[in-house]
Amino acid sequence: MVRMLSCLALAGVLSLSLFGTARADTTASPPAPVPQFIPLSEQTAPQLLQQAGLQFQSMNGTTGAPVWKITNPANGPAIEMTLLKNPQGQVVGYRLLASLKMPAPGSLTQADLMRLMQANMNMHPYAYSIDPQIGDLCMLYTFQLNNSNALQVKAVVTGFANQISQTSQVWNNVGQAAPVNPVVQPVNQTVVNANLVNTTWKGTETFAGVKNLTFQFLANGQAFMIDFQTTRPATWTQNGDQVTVSVPSISTTYTGTISGGAFSGQARDHQNGTWTFNLTKAD
Repeated sequence: MVRMLSCLALAGVLSLSLFGTARADTTASPPAPVPQFIPLSEQTAPQLLQQAGLQFQSMNGTTGAPVWKITNPANGPAIEMTLLKNPQGQVVGYRLLASLKMPAPGSLTQADLMRLMQANMNMHPYAYSIDPQIGDLCMLYTFQLNNSNALQVKAVVTGFANQISQTSQVWNNVGQAAPVNPVVQPVNQTVVNANLVNTTWKGTETFAGVKNLTFQFLANGQAFMIDFQTTRPATWTQNGDQVTVSVPSISTTYTGTISGGAFSGQARDHQNGTWTFNLTKAD
């Protein structure tokens, strides 16, 4: 299934006169103009990739949306770019995804998941994710602007590729025995409801239409959020019947009320505003 940092600097050339006064070197060539920022779209995204000198293939994803499969500039796993759209169909950014490895069925332990969760907290805005359908371990990055240029695109893709390479020791060890169990610091919770720990809640959310949504609540305020595409580490807190689930990798917060076997409320992020969700206890 095909799926799915930008820092630019300009330095002026200075020279010192015989008297020690710094001044511009008038003999130097003028700096190259910075490419203009243009709106992201299905037409401009591949143009920017080409202008950035990146090798890629254009294809369609499982939903019919275009996907650009980029050759990793650091000789690592291929990188897939997909556009992100809000519920109104407007492009609000893009997502980079790289499939890192396919752990053997049943080889992922609770310790593995905790290690990945801890790593996500330390390497934001990058994040590990596990595809719930295929089971492969991926790395994600979300670019949350609706315009860009070729220099920025190249810097983002190169930074993503370097992050994959620099963290290979983490993801290569997933699915193998951990030498030491990780220590997870508890998340501060005003009220702890033991009935939520080790429970699963399934239902839908109205983000970009109606999508499937699942929360798995773990001990120490840890959780997993599973949407139609990926599994993402999360944290949760509770105050009475009010529960808040935070998903840092997509900067989204779910706040709702638990009543019996139902959990419903509103979700919010900075790009898309608010939408609703409705879940029921599955176990």
